[in-house]
This record gives sequence, structure tokens and C-alpha cells, in this order.
Amino acid sequence: MVDRQTYQFSQEERDELLAWGMTEQDIDGVYVEDITYLSDDLRIKGYLLQPQEDGLYPAIIYNAGDGGPSPVEMMPYAIEGYVVVSSWLRGHGGSEGQDEYGGADLNDVLNLIAPVRGLPNADANRLAMVGVSRGGMMTYLALTRTDEIRVAAVRGARSNLMCGLDGLEQELGGNMQEVPQVYFTRSAVNFAHLINAPVLIQHGDQDEDVHVVHAYLMADALEYYGQPHKLSVYERADHELSTHRLEAFEEQMGWIRSHLDAPTVSLAREAPTPSWPRGTSADDGRIVERGPHKFSPEERETLLRVGMTEEEVEGISVEEITYMSEGLRIKGCRGSPSPYTVGATGIV
Repeated sequence: MVDRQTYQFSQEERDELLAWGMTEQDIDGVYVEDITYLSDDLRIKGYLLQPQEDGLYPAIIYNAGDGGPSPVEMMPYAIEGYVVVSSWLRGHGGSEGQDEYGGADLNDVLNLIAPVRGLPNADANRLAMVGVSRGGMMTYLALTRTDEIRVAAVRGARSNLMCGLDGLEQELGGNMQEVPQVYFTRSAVNFAHLINAPVLIQHGDQDEDVHVVHAYLMADALEYYGQPHKLSVYERADHELSTHRLEAFEEQMGWIRSHLDAPTVSLAREAPTPSWPRGTSADDGRIVERGPHKFSPEERETLLRVGMTEEEVEGISVEEITYMSEGLRIKGCRGSPSPYTVGATGIV
């Protein structure tokens, strides 16, 4: 870190924390700082929260949504006894550079790991990552690039930008046909086999910002590769899980504690027989219709442009499927031998 300055909560922020049930002692028991660190030679802004009492604490890298991080939303983790750090990704909140929506700005997340591990009161062997919304997508992608994270929790995150459900042309510089590699490389389901950390996936079934299908797709990809995870879909819940905040937070804390306190293990990479798609009830996930899908010339060209070979394209058997999800018939596709091309395409 190249700069650290004490951060003082405003009275409005203190009142908000008190309204959440924290005490004045809780608030004063956490030391909060504005920080600046380097990422690809850019000066990136962020926040660091640490318990005031001396000790060795587990640490959480907190990846916020598009609105950016806030010490207020980081406080619940700190008062639970964690060192918590978060950043304004490049192009936001005074950070240098340009937002790339999961491109080079992913380095801003990865480049937080070393400074956190170097803090004298942070336990370098107990490092977790939490991501919400856009930050959840960044968390998925970060987990494909590092094995230094012991456990992760993600809420309301996109996992497959190739679904065509999100309208991200402005953020990504075009649609999927125009810039297919941009969509492909930012879709963590394509790289689920690289994720070793156990992942808690939380999503509201009435999320109008990020469709719940993203949670199902990521859970299915992790299931396919035998990677440890838990999928929690909250009923009648929105993007923020507003009606389940305490329940969702307690689930996060339980998940993180259980894995940080467990001994480090070598996780298997062998893929078991896939289960597609994974649902939350007896009917959810049931395939009700299926048929072969042949790639059009345009689709073949797109696959070749993202780096696949003709042999790889020929080696994939794709089906058009319709499956049930909470009473809805969901159209999608299933790729074999892996979910390389998987993606839901709409609701019917």
C-alpha cells in the first residue's frame, strides 16, 4: 500500500450502523482507513477495516457491486473479527484507469492479496473473498486465477455473460456477435474447473437485476467438475436479498468460518457424471424437452474466434433443452462432454 489515512464515520453513517443493531462499542472497536495501492502501475483507492484489539485475524477481500464499496457495508464482517479490505476498481471512486468490466480490472482484485497477507494482524493462511453483484462476478473470475483464497461467498452475481440476458453492450463494447471473446473470457462458467475454493452461491429468485439462472448455471458447472459449493436460492427475494439480509449474512459467516477453520486439503479435479441443471425442488431442474442443436455457420465462426479449433467444435455435442425452474419453462442448451457452451437463452 502506498497511502493509508484514517477514515471517520459521519454521524449519518454511525446512525445507519446503529440502526442495523450495532453498538457504539462495536463501531469504536474497528479501525477504518482509506487506502491507496498499486495495480498495474495504477493508483487504486479502497478501504481497510481492522479490529482495534491486538491479535491475528482471518481476512476478507470484499468485492462490492457497481455502486462501489462502503465502510458501512463492510462493518458487519469487521465486528465479527475479520480484517476486511475492498477497492474502488479502476475508473471509479478516484481510482486511476478505465473500467473494463472483468478485463484488466480483475488485477485490482488480485493485487489486493499480497498487501492483505502482509498486514501484521492478518492471518495469511485464512483468507476469504466475498462478492456481491458485479463484485460477485469479479470474485468468480478471481478464483479462476489464484489458489490463495480459502473460501468464497457470492451473492446475486453474473456467471455467464453469453446467456444474452443482461444487456451489457455498453460495458463490453458491443454485443456477443461483435465481441465474442470479451463475453467468453468474462463468463466464469467457462473456467469453473479452475476454481478450487469452496463457493457459497446466494441468489434471490425474484432478482430483477441479475437473473437467478446465473446461480443455477454456476452451481451446475461446479457440480460437473466436482468442486465444493453450496447453492442457496432465497424465495421471494430481490437482488439485495432485502427480506433475508440477516439470514443471508449468517449463512455467509457460517460458510466462511467452517472452511477457514478446517484444515487445508487438496481438492480433486476429476469430473463426476454431470447433473444438469441443478434445482432446488423436486421439479426444478427436470428436463421436459430436448433435441439436437447444429451450429450455424455464424455460431461456428464465433467459436473459432474465441480460440476453439475445428476439432474442438466437432467434439462437442449440443442439445437444445427446456427445463423447469420454479414453475417456469426455461430454454437453454446443454453441451457435452463439458458445459463449455452452456447457457440459458430465455424464459417461455
